[in-house]
Amino acid sequence: AAAGVWREMIQERRGGITPYVELAKYEEHVRRNYPAALNWTEQAMIRLSEPSLRADGTVQQLQNELQYRYQRLKRRIKEKEQHGIHVNGQNPAMKWTLDAKLPGWRGLPVKLLLWNACAGAMAAMIFFVFRMDQVIAEYREMSRAMLVVFILLANVTLVLYDRLLNIMAVLYVRKLRPKLFKG
Repeated sequence: AAAGVWREMIQERRGGITPYVELAKYEEHVRRNYPAALNWTEQAMIRLSEPSLRADGTVQQLQNELQYRYQRLKRRIKEKEQHGIHVNGQNPAMKWTLDAKLPGWRGLPVKLLLWNACAGAMAAMIFFVFRMDQVIAEYREMSRAMLVVFILLANVTLVLYDRLLNIMAVLYVRKLRPKLFKG
């Protein structure tokens, strides 16, 4: 209920940075959604840089608090990405770790292996744990050639996703981020 009020305050541009900070706290401590908490913290930092809020003497203290929260959330996200893999095998946060350890095309076989292992684990869960009869029936109706084509298309999609994510990250850093964080 409170989160809805904070979102409404943001839409109506009321409350300064308070609703952003409160949503960041809510996402971090209640929902344990660190990326969302980081997003609200970044939004608060952007809002705090607006001239209408600079007259307040507590701006420096708020900037320090937000910076501390920002660093803590980045650290938590990094810790979380090192402890697990997304269900689909391609956690975007983990992608950067793999890219750092295996730059360029060298990391691609590892990512594809991880992707296929996770896809296989999900299929095994569908067949043996959850016993989803309709899905099992669909797989039985598919020819082996169709299943191979399906797996190949999934792998091509992963490769495209991986490459496009790199391009988007560069565009964000070079074009969008400077506009968002004008100082």
